[in-house]
Amino acid sequence: MPAHGKYKSAAAVAAIGMPKDTFNRWLDRKVISLSPDDIPGDGRGKPRRFGPRTLVKLAIAHKVALLGLPANMAVALAEKFTDVPQYGRPLGQLFPVGTTWIVHSPARKASVVNVKPEEDASALLDDATLAINVNQIVSTINFEIGIIK
Repeated sequence: MPAHGKYKSAAAVAAIGMPKDTFNRWLDRKVISLSPDDIPGDGRGKPRRFGPRTLVKLAIAHKVALLGLPANMAVALAEKFTDVPQYGRPLGQLFPVGTTWIVHSPARKASVVNVKPEEDASALLDDATLAINVNQIVSTINFEIGIIK
């Protein structure tokens, strides 16, 4: 079990499903910034550890980058969920009811939205929309790191 819910690089890479070289390159190039939940390594044997919020940010960004978007744009979309406060949900957490999505289209600025069970998600979709199911990504991360919700 990780110390205080913090995960070493190997556990983070395994949970995210991201290639280790991509993970290291993003960190080295500061494509992804560490959150206050993370523990930076000291360079003298103390490993860097990542909190769940950073794991989710990396997982979302990785999925978006697989679609062909540049890493910095993928991270900016992920940060809409992990780093931008929003009414109705705690920072970096899902909406308590319904599904949480990040949607972005030419007509609509990227935003985190809540689709309640009785709502039709197609109302959020324009002719070209990037829609990221954050619930699915968070569920996968939680399963991989052993948090069952």
